[in-house]
Amino acid sequence: MDIDRFTVGQLRAFASIVTGDDDALIDAVLRREKQAVWQNVVRLYFERHGRYISPRGLKARVCDPNHNFHLVQPTLTCADELTRFDYAFKGKVTLPSVAEYEDRTSVLIEQVRATAGIANALSGVHLRWFMPQMEITNHGKLVQLLAGAVKRSYEAHDFRGKHPRRKLNNYCHGELEGQVTVIPESHLDRLVERLKAGPVFGVQFPNCLQGYSMHAQREVMATAPQGFILSGPETLVTMAIYPETLARDFKAHT
Repeated sequence: MDIDRFTVGQLRAFASIVTGDDDALIDAVLRREKQAVWQNVVRLYFERHGRYISPRGLKARVCDPNHNFHLVQPTLTCADELTRFDYAFKGKVTLPSVAEYEDRTSVLIEQVRATAGIANALSGVHLRWFMPQMEITNHGKLVQLLAGAVKRSYEAHDFRGKHPRRKLNNYCHGELEGQVTVIPESHLDRLVERLKAGPVFGVQFPNCLQGYSMHAQREVMATAPQGFILSGPETLVTMAIYPETLARDFKAHT
């Protein structure tokens, strides 16, 4: 190892990460009384605040996140979330029971928590969601349908402020049918296939790629952990369930 290419600060940081506060371990290794052995080195995909770590060699542009634009973790119960979903879709969607919804999404959350490389994702905002079984043949038509649910939920929500009731204007209404396609790098085709077989339960990390350009978001999916996809139609589902989280400030347009 070419130790000279590292700064003293980098070496100090490395020692801190490896040993934590165990000064005795460092002393023992230096005295040759103990040997440091690397075992099961885990790649971290998310940093301690829940943001995705840029992979080495990323070509597309990434900037630091603007913390003036941040999200707040909701405190809704699973029953509340399903009630909002039902209202947004006018009771026309067959819902899972509260127990099934909570169990299926909690399993996913615990899988993330138990996996060292991705556990930090839960330090950021994370949202449970559900989509019923469907076969998507026209993505634009689906987006229009989901946008209608978002509008219904958003305009009914009391945001508690100067303008407790707001309006949502969909300037693309009637224009998206047949105009929306799936980008292969997004891995959204996996969601489309899963929905054919049955309902899908998921957990969304809406701002883990804050500061990543559109092309950078697509690029990181090549090295993303298994089971992760870029946000797609389920974002409109989560907006319908959590308007105060995903549309808290300013005016909303679709």
